[in-house]
Amino acid sequence: MRTFVDLHLKPGAPSEVALILETAEILGFSGVAITNIRDSRGARQGIDVISRIDLKPRNQRDLTSSLNRVRRRYEIVSVECASKPVARQAAKDHRVDILNFSASASIRRKVGFDHQEASLASGANCAYEVNACDILVEAAPDPEA
Repeated sequence: MRTFVDLHLKPGAPSEVALILETAEILGFSGVAITNIRDSRGARQGIDVISRIDLKPRNQRDLTSSLNRVRRRYEIVSVECASKPVARQAAKDHRVDILNFSASASIRRKVGFDHQEASLASGANCAYEVNACDILVEAAPDPEA
């Protein structure tokens, strides 16, 4: 039996969590990670709810202090890599579970996910996240064009 898990759900309001869980169950998901909801651990409505936080550090020091504060409170820690030093630090830190790079092509070119970061991330058991919603938004034609 296949297992489907969505690791990046971002409810707009806490009241939307129940609707998200209901929809995920209808779609056949066995688990979901909900961003910035700490007290959602455990199974609800037949779905395993995983707590996740998305960190957006300004620099390496900010990343380290944020990781010290949140690592034990969330099951999944994701880091948005907006600069090369942050990306390198996140890739080698064992407390980071997921690396997330901007969907914007100009930012991705500046920061980039290179061979060295891939090697560091692999050694730290860290995943590279590709969000389908970011790809769809970037690929969508401009309605005003």
